[in-house]
Amino acid sequence: MLTLPNLPSACSVAQPIERKTRRFNSAPVPKKLQEALPFASKPKVASKRRAPTYLAKRAVVMEPEERKKHTMLQMVNTVRNDKLRIQREKQKERTAKLQKKRAAVEAFFKPHHNEERKRKFATESKEQVRRAEKLSRTGGGKRGD
Repeated sequence: MLTLPNLPSACSVAQPIERKTRRFNSAPVPKKLQEALPFASKPKVASKRRAPTYLAKRAVVMEPEERKKHTMLQMVNTVRNDKLRIQREKQKERTAKLQKKRAAVEAFFKPHHNEERKRKFATESKEQVRRAEKLSRTGGGKRGD
């Protein structure tokens, strides 16, 4: 007997759905309610600026002394960031090594743990059977026995 694979039809093949992020207008809050709200909860109205402000568009020219300070700060921050990057890499290595060691220990002790669990559950089931037999012999544990 010859069997052919059941191929799905082109219509039933799932295709990824692309959804645009929805942008909602802010909810209108009545003036009376706004007055009653604390400042932190009041709606903040910040309209977009069409043209950049004077402070945003002006050119910042540093004095030579200020430029030296700025470059010095950049150098210090570069050294600091490099140290932090090295520390993070070393920490990743240490955690990977520790996880490997834990996995090895777990693999070593797993058979022993399984045997202990089997023994524990076997004794529990024997205890349940013994209790059930005792209850059936005594008449279901009635009061006044």
